[in-house]
Amino acid sequence: MVGLQLHLIRHAKTEKISKSGSDFDRVLLPKGIKQAKVLANYLEGKQNFDLVIYSAAKRTLETKNILNEKLNFQSSVETRALYLANEMEILNMICQQNNPKNIWIIGHN
Repeated sequence: MVGLQLHLIRHAKTEKISKSGSDFDRVLLPKGIKQAKVLANYLEGKQNFDLVIYSAAKRTLETKNILNEKLNFQSSVETRALYLANEMEILNMICQQNNPKNIWIIGHN
């Protein structure tokens, strides 16, 4: 019996301060865009996933979108709750899902 496989991905390299001044609005730097593309190329054809859960912060959305170009996510959930979530909050998010075998979380720290 195969249990849950959990894949944790941190957003790629970002600017230090967003134009709005809000941490939530920080976007990827060119280096971060390159990092996400390298990761997408590496993961293409190697990983399965049933569900992608990602933070609503701009940098994680950008990272998810770059990965999605190569990996074609079929099921994804955007949530603001993942932004600054602690371990228990992330665990609760996982437990609330409908029993997927492979979950990817694209978040922070």
